[in-house]
Amino acid sequence: SDYTEELSARTFDTLPLAPSDLAGEVTDRDEITLTWTDNADNESGFVIERKELGGIWVLAATVGANVEMFENNALNPESTYLYRIQAFNSGGNSDWSNEIEIVLILEEITEVIPNHAMQGESLTVELWLSDSFHLCIGRYGSLA
Repeated sequence: SDYTEELSARTFDTLPLAPSDLAGEVTDRDEITLTWTDNADNESGFVIERKELGGIWVLAATVGANVEMFENNALNPESTYLYRIQAFNSGGNSDWSNEIEIVLILEEITEVIPNHAMQGESLTVELWLSDSFHLCIGRYGSLA
């Protein structure tokens, strides 16, 4: 009699496309809000990593599929953080997104000259130092 060897095969998901357009905004003295574009239609979720300037990458969070925003709080004021994100599924991980660098500033702005905001409006101060470096000092309540 002939012997037949039993074989099994497993299929893996196609790797998800990498997220893009990672951006961040300082939303409080110790909080950063990240946003990105989800380019994948087969991801299980996203891995978000951060590091302090000169440090090593650490896991900041894992979020679910189709999520395009994350708030990272309890950060060290007056620190510089770098962030990157990648999609994942059972087949593996996508490439990393673009990296961004965000600086947290402890001091609150008490006066801006010239002042172009109208009384009662909130004020956001942002500096664009290059295409890849965005410093958002923050949004501070109403001007009196």
